Amino acid sequence: MDRISSLPDGVIIHILSFLPLEKSAQTSVLSKRWRILFAFSPTLDLLPYGDYMRLPIFLKFVERVLYVSRARCRS
Repeated sequence: MDRISSLPDGVIIHILSFLPLEKSAQTSVLSKRWRILFAFSPTLDLLPYGDYMRLPIFLKFVERVLYVSRARCRS
């Protein structure tokens, strides 16, 4: 395990909060543990930009964020 992945979830979420949401979400491919952490950033800016300007892609992304955040709140 690398040093960053050994940090507590709260610290990783804090680090991710400095990134735009799109970039933060892209970190979900780094490890299984990081897969949902982006959705707990205190700065969820869901304004469409970049590739997310296309409505179907943007809506799918918003649904994923909401699904992940709800799942985490229930556990």
